[in-house]
Amino acid sequence: VAVISEQELPSSEVSEFKVDGGVVSWTQEIAGMDCRTQATIESGVLKGGTECSAGGAVAITATFLLQKK
Repeated sequence: VAVISEQELPSSEVSEFKVDGGVVSWTQEIAGMDCRTQATIESGVLKGGTECSAGGAVAITATFLLQKK
């Protein structure tokens, strides 16, 4: 998965990918941090958030919205 942000980050592999009903979740390492993402899919829209931690403390949280055009 490629992460697009103000800072350039390399692509990384996704693990623990799950789809449970309308909920999608996965984990991945981004910039040396363990990140967990959870999102819902409804009417072609993927909406969710990612929380990254380093050393046991939350370092970054981000939300996103992806819409099919």
